[in-house]
Amino acid sequence: MKTKVILNFRNLYSSLFTFLRKKHMKNFVRKQKKSYTKANVLTSKQKKEIVNFYKEYKKVPTLFHNFYTEKTGEYHVNYITDEMYFNDINYYFNDFAAFKFIDNKTNYDKLFPKINQPKILVSRKNGYWFIQDEIVSVDKAIEILLNEPAVFVKRATDCGGASGVFYVENQTEEQFRRDFLLKVKKIPTDIAVQKLVVQHQDVAKLNPDSVNTVRILTILQRDGTAKVYSSLLRIGGGKEKVDNFCAGGMAVGIDDDGSLREYGYYLNGNRITAHPLTKIAFKGYYVPSIEKAKELVKQAHVYVPHFRMVSWDVAIEKDGTPILIEANLADGQLDLHQLCNGPLFKEDTKKILDEVYNKRGE
Repeated sequence: MKTKVILNFRNLYSSLFTFLRKKHMKNFVRKQKKSYTKANVLTSKQKKEIVNFYKEYKKVPTLFHNFYTEKTGEYHVNYITDEMYFNDINYYFNDFAAFKFIDNKTNYDKLFPKINQPKILVSRKNGYWFIQDEIVSVDKAIEILLNEPAVFVKRATDCGGASGVFYVENQTEEQFRRDFLLKVKKIPTDIAVQKLVVQHQDVAKLNPDSVNTVRILTILQRDGTAKVYSSLLRIGGGKEKVDNFCAGGMAVGIDDDGSLREYGYYLNGNRITAHPLTKIAFKGYYVPSIEKAKELVKQAHVYVPHFRMVSWDVAIEKDGTPILIEANLADGQLDLHQLCNGPLFKEDTKKILDEVYNKRGE
């Protein structure tokens, strides 16, 4: 009887959390897109077409279509609305109950055992410092890190954007110790300290100050294969070491042949044709090893079947080998994909919505 009460309480808590989170996301994404939108560009005919396209699934606002149309100059009836993506599609494909326990960067080497990824030099788990599977003192951890010219300190859980990601350079032992302890003090959760990735020169040319990564969204199909729906390159906007949208970075769509599209986009949807610092034009610029990067994430996806829709961040190493930087197991940014590459699911939009909203006639 006691067990049943506890389980009922947990289910109630989980339902309440989900309700409040969905309500927050609904308000957040609408407010965000309204702040970025400068003009009403949709015609009455287009608005009616949008309503009719989605009415068998749910009532949708045309705000999001207006945003993507205004920023890209291209109207598509099958743009996915942000709140539909975060509150319906995301919850259908991904297990949020499992997310809390699985999404921890300190365990990436065990979660993705055969996938190339940055070496974890030391980690902090529940307040304990580890070198591999051995608990050590913080002084011992720092001693190991002093062998590196610099390291990336990453918040291992509950991270978003560039939050909790720090670059610590090793100039002197005293300086490194001071900077390292200062950075980790700012991170209340688990921490993964990784060896630096040296990226391919063709990727670095766009902005040599940041590690520029390829983001690839895949969905794990029912036949066990992962299908790629969108690929883009994220590039740091300034001197920051990270390439995140929220840190001033930009994103550019990648065509199937590995070449960049004409326009890059900032978080607010403003677009540019060349990097503001290096002045390199995006259109036609070739990103190496795109097919290899896609194969890497397809292989990685089978390790996390509870998360059928994942946005992967992959760097290209100096020899052209793709290396997994991060798996965004939930809440991968929709706006990056649709600004850069158009409707997320393209010709599969109806098929996916039918599955999500159980319109398959089963």
